[in-house]
Amino acid sequence: MQRSQTARILAAAIALFGDQGYAETTVAQIADRAGVSRRTVYDLYTSKEAVFLHTYRCTQLLMVEAGSRDVSLDKGNERSVLTAQTLSSAVARLLSIVAASPPAARMFFLEATGAGQLIRTRRNDAIAEFVTTIAPRLQQLRAETEPTLPPLSFALCNAIVAASIELIVQHLAAHRPESVTNLTDAITDLVRAIVTPHH
Repeated sequence: MQRSQTARILAAAIALFGDQGYAETTVAQIADRAGVSRRTVYDLYTSKEAVFLHTYRCTQLLMVEAGSRDVSLDKGNERSVLTAQTLSSAVARLLSIVAASPPAARMFFLEATGAGQLIRTRRNDAIAEFVTTIAPRLQQLRAETEPTLPPLSFALCNAIVAASIELIVQHLAAHRPESVTNLTDAITDLVRAIVTPHH
């Protein structure tokens, strides 16, 4: 029962945070949309901020999981190896996950920047976790594709992710989340310019 209520609350919160913004969303609206009482929400969460943090963590885990796998297939099995040939499809796969849930995309990339210090700290932690996940693949791509260049630093991996996130934020501020896959070429070119500049 509690798991079902939590799932409904999280789904309602993501929709509301993404559609009307964190500041404009109330616990009463979350409860109403989830079909539960305000008391139930407060039994599970101490505040609206706590609800946001939980929804953010769920979205973060999805992104990190997607970043930990590559879309290239070897006899039907996923490989965790990023290559120059699979880079574009890997970027497209990550962006398609963002595009699949417009409210979650707006919440994760837009609302978190203005929702308070605790949430901004969680956002920074989420970015750091994603960089830690994706960095070994980018570093391996550099080593295998550009063996004459210095190893790719963690700082450059962080810069790639930060720049990619900013491109997504700019896009979401002006366009529908479903069209974020249109950034595939731009982000792929960004990665190639830094990781494999001679390819």
